[in-house]
Amino acid sequence: MRVILLILFILLIAELVVFAFFLDKRNKKYDDHFVEKLRKKMIEYVHYVNEPIFNEFENLFVKYREKESGKIDFGEGFGEFFVSFFNYIGFAAFLLVGVLLQTCCDCLKVCRGVFSLILLILSFGSMIRYLVESIMTKYKVNLTKEQIYMYDSEFNKEIEEKLDMMFERKIYMLVFSIFLTLSVITQITLIIIDIILFKKKKNNINMNNNTQPQIAANQESERELSHQNNGNTDIQVHIRQNIANTEEVPVKNN
Repeated sequence: MRVILLILFILLIAELVVFAFFLDKRNKKYDDHFVEKLRKKMIEYVHYVNEPIFNEFENLFVKYREKESGKIDFGEGFGEFFVSFFNYIGFAAFLLVGVLLQTCCDCLKVCRGVFSLILLILSFGSMIRYLVESIMTKYKVNLTKEQIYMYDSEFNKEIEEKLDMMFERKIYMLVFSIFLTLSVITQITLIIIDIILFKKKKNNINMNNNTQPQIAANQESERELSHQNNGNTDIQVHIRQNIANTEEVPVKNN
């Protein structure tokens, strides 16, 4: 197996695993139960919903949705799960096809390489979008400790754990998205190098094929010239011998 193809498959497996972890961390913020519980606790301890404080938590996690009786409300988290699922399927399909197209050695090499590059560039665009989202994602609330931890110790501990989780979420998202972006760039670069090496190899083969008939023709010309030279040499030798014989014949006196 070619080294470039082996590296492409290793990167492919790593990308599929890392992207699954990335989407899992990304969806951690969509916790409808925590926001709903926070609202109830706020009413219980403050006796009303403090909008500035509650909005900060909503912006960090998920918008609170009033559930009307008799209606099923799946919430924002459920929708994001399905969006992430289809994103994963699309990303995996692009990567798989892009890499599998390189398994054939020489058949339509350039065409397959160009098609693989198109698919990987589309994947690269998705990774750039997730990278920007990771950089811009919020991981804390702009509130004082008194505004954050104003409930019972158990719920205050839960809030602290949630805020720590959001900070870790941002770190993981950044690391995973950077890895995925660099990985796709590496795959694109490897395929371009593979195409260049293939074209050079093909050009060398064509040059060798064109050179061999020329060499054969030159050899044939050299053989003909050598044969002609040998013939001329024989004639010259024969002439010299005839001259020598003529000179040796004695002249008779009358």
